Amino acid sequence: MKTKQKLITSDREILGGIPVFAGTRVPVKMLFDYLEHDHPLDEILDDFPTVQREHALAVLKYKNDQLTALNREIAIGLEQANRGDCIVFDFDELMKEVDEELGYTNAKP
Repeated sequence: MKTKQKLITSDREILGGIPVFAGTRVPVKMLFDYLEHDHPLDEILDDFPTVQREHALAVLKYKNDQLTALNREIAIGLEQANRGDCIVFDFDELMKEVDEELGYTNAKP
């Protein structure tokens, strides 16, 4: 299994436990909020100099990989449901499995 650098951390002593970019006090949600409002990545990096471009791109890739894998698992579950199988999704457990599959064992969503 590949080892990944810790991308996101959560510590009660840092912003009350809000997930932040590892090694910073910058909430990960801020990245998505900026992008949602059409701000370019360069503007985000200028406004938050403790966030490195590579780190922001790695978090975006991680979330993309996570969503892609999650969509695949949901599609499999829907196929099973269409066959009449009873399925139950434990979202937290599913996300752990997805992270392990992707090799992001140190990352926290």
